[in-house]
Amino acid sequence: MQPGDRVRFLDHVGEAVVVRVLAGGRAVVEDEFGIEAEYALRELVPIGGKAPQQPAQPVAQPKATKPEPAKETIARPMEKEGPLPELALVFRLEENGDGVELHFRNGSEHDMLLHVGAKEETGLFSVFRGEVREGEMKYLRSFRRQDVDIFGLTAVDCIFFKESDYQHREAFSALLKLKSTRFVKEGSFVRSNTLGGMVLVVAVEPPKSRSVAQLTDHFPRPVIKPLSKKPEAPVFDIEVDLHIEKLVTDHCSLSDFEMLTCQLRCASDHIDRGLRSDLLSITFIHGVGSGRLRDEVRKLAAEYGLRCEEGDFRRYGAGATVVLMDRG
Repeated sequence: MQPGDRVRFLDHVGEAVVVRVLAGGRAVVEDEFGIEAEYALRELVPIGGKAPQQPAQPVAQPKATKPEPAKETIARPMEKEGPLPELALVFRLEENGDGVELHFRNGSEHDMLLHVGAKEETGLFSVFRGEVREGEMKYLRSFRRQDVDIFGLTAVDCIFFKESDYQHREAFSALLKLKSTRFVKEGSFVRSNTLGGMVLVVAVEPPKSRSVAQLTDHFPRPVIKPLSKKPEAPVFDIEVDLHIEKLVTDHCSLSDFEMLTCQLRCASDHIDRGLRSDLLSITFIHGVGSGRLRDEVRKLAAEYGLRCEEGDFRRYGAGATVVLMDRG
C-alpha cells in the first residue's frame, strides 16, 4: 500500500486516500471530508486506482512519471464456472461500479412466490415481494454500494406452485447472514458469462435446524408501554413526530435509505392502529427539508385510501401533514 492509494474502511462505510505509511503496519489516511486519521493497515481494503493529486509546490524540472494502469481489486474473472445454486440471491455490480443490482435466480421446476426482507433496528423491512417464474432471473431492486450493509441479516421466504399439475414442494424460509466486508474484499465478485457481469452469488436453501419463528430473536424487542387502564378521556386525534432522532437512539450509523424506511414503517404502523381504533386523524410531523419524507407520507396515505390535509401552519409551519382516518 502506497501514498495516494484509494482504500475502503473494513469496519464502516466510506472511502479515503493514503497520505503516508507509518512503521508498525499503520497508515495515515484522509477521508472524503478532508479529515486525516491513523488506521492499522489491516483495517483498510484497497479499492484500486489513485486519488486525484492536488497541485504540488513548483519544483525545478519535475520528472515525468508514467501513469500506472488501473487495478481492479474487488472483482476477478471466473476461470471456470461451476454449477449455480438452484435458488440464489445474485448481487451484480453496475457498469459504473457505484451501485449493486439485486436479482433472484429461480433454477427450480416450480414457479414461486418470493419475499425478501432485510434488517432494520427492531425487525425486517420488505425489499421485494412478488412472483418469480421457473428458470427466471428476476430483478428485484438496486442499491448504493454503501447501503449493502442492510443485508447483514436477510430473510427469504419461498412458496412453490405451478399453474398445471405439479409435485408438491414444501415452502420454507431462510435466514442469511452476509458481512458487509464480503462486498468489498478482493475476489468477492467474479465474472459470470451465465449471469452476466461481475456477480456475488448467495445460495438460498431451507434451514437445517433453526426454526423460522426464531427470526425475531435477532432483533431487540421494542419496549411497549401498556395503555392506562382508565383513560381520562377518549383520544380521537394524535400527533406523531417522524424526525429520526425521535425514533432511533443511534441514527448516525444509518444510511438515508434506512432512516427513510424506519420513518415510513413508523407512519404505517400508526395508520394501521388508527384504522383499527376510533381515531379521526393523525398529524405526522415531518419537517420541511427536501420534502421527500412529506411526499412519501402522503403517498403512503393514498395507498390506504386516506385523504391528507396541511397541518396547522401556526403550530407546525409547513412541516406537518394531517391524515384523515375516514376512508369515505
